[in-house]
Amino acid sequence: MKVWQVLLLILVLILAAFISLILLARRVAPLSVRYMVRRPPEVHVGWIRLE
Repeated sequence: MKVWQVLLLILVLILAAFISLILLARRVAPLSVRYMVRRPPEVHVGWIRLE
């Protein structure tokens, strides 16, 4: 395998992990939104920035 092939493979794996994380976050989203609404605005903003 060449260097660019390895880099491409790593990139694809990272993308796949990122997509699965987004899908998982969407599934849990209604609960986390309710949890966030109860929190102060600063924490709310920090949480979004963190995401």
